[in-house]
Amino acid sequence: MYRHNLSNPLHHIFVTTGLSVFCAMTLAAAAWSSDEMNSSFDTGYIAHDGKTIIGLKHGAVTAHFSGGFTIYSELFSGEYNFMDKNGVVLMPNFKLLREYSEDLAGAGSCHKMGFIDNQRKYVIAPSFEDVFYFQDGLAPVLRNRKYGFIDKSGAFVVSPIYEAATCFSEELAAVKYEGKIGFIDKSGSWQIKPQFDYAEGFREGLALVGLGENEFFIDRKGRVILSRDRVPDINKVQGTDLSRTTRRG
Repeated sequence: MYRHNLSNPLHHIFVTTGLSVFCAMTLAAAAWSSDEMNSSFDTGYIAHDGKTIIGLKHGAVTAHFSGGFTIYSELFSGEYNFMDKNGVVLMPNFKLLREYSEDLAGAGSCHKMGFIDNQRKYVIAPSFEDVFYFQDGLAPVLRNRKYGFIDKSGAFVVSPIYEAATCFSEELAAVKYEGKIGFIDKSGSWQIKPQFDYAEGFREGLALVGLGENEFFIDRKGRVILSRDRVPDINKVQGTDLSRTTRRG
């Protein structure tokens, strides 16, 4: 599962199950690119009983498996592959690679991204400046420096007119338009008009938003439900570890 926020559309929180990653350095990435690796470290995966399942040397992996794969790179290679749960590295290589979501993964090179299937073959040609994840059948993509949403045929369903966008969550997506953030539905219609400086996707009917220095939860109608600083034990609200969420300007 991915958790998203705006004002930074690349910020994600991962929920990991089954295997845990261990490494000599802290790793956290939603997408790998060739300029993000500059130190030598060892990584691998352990099961909950502490048994090492996959041991790696001089490489890097993302923090979790998605669709049965994790992203792996030999150190300093500048190329990225998927690796299965047996530690088998699968070809071909890509300069940029994202995790699988709804059986598709973003892949390609800088400013030329598309989507591949589970056989690692392009099903949506690499024609976008950037791509994110399919959720609720749509994915945000970047074209001509604006974000829109495509379906799994690669056709735009929501035109690329936004300055930033999250993936859809519970049928709504946060988008930034003329400097403010609101929420649209799958037709591109405003369900909550742009008014916020910061927003996360909906989960269980609520979304965390920010306006100036204030943060609060809203419902799907845009009504303020409660202020973040008045929530008891905020780290446990609806099972979401919001202490990991960082305000980004």
